[in-house]
This record gives sequence, structure tokens and C-alpha cells, in this order.
Amino acid sequence: MHFIVAVRDQEARRCLMRLYDVARKLAHTLSPIDEETWKALDDAEDVLQNEMWELKEKR
Repeated sequence: MHFIVAVRDQEARRCLMRLYDVARKLAHTLSPIDEETWKALDDAEDVLQNEMWELKEKR
């Protein structure tokens, strides 16, 4: 499960970060978590962090 987020609106990015946080918390409640799920969550976090960094640089 991989996805790329290309969102330009700051509020939408904040919503995506909150969604990511909820997904991460949900994953912690599931047992056991497979390696693919953790990798997907880590990839999603990296993409969202990069998007947020790019937004800050453009200011």
C-alpha cells in the first residue's frame, strides 16, 4: 500500500497529517502489524513531511 500526496493547500495538508496520525494510532491498536503496513505508514509520513517542508520553504 503506497500513495503519493500532492496537495498544495495548507489546510488540506494539516487535515492529511491528522488523518495520518489517526491511521498510525489505529495501526498500533491492531495486532500484529505486518511489515508492509509499517512500511506504508512510514512512506506516508515521509511524503507528508516533505510536502510540509516544501510549503514552509515557499513562504
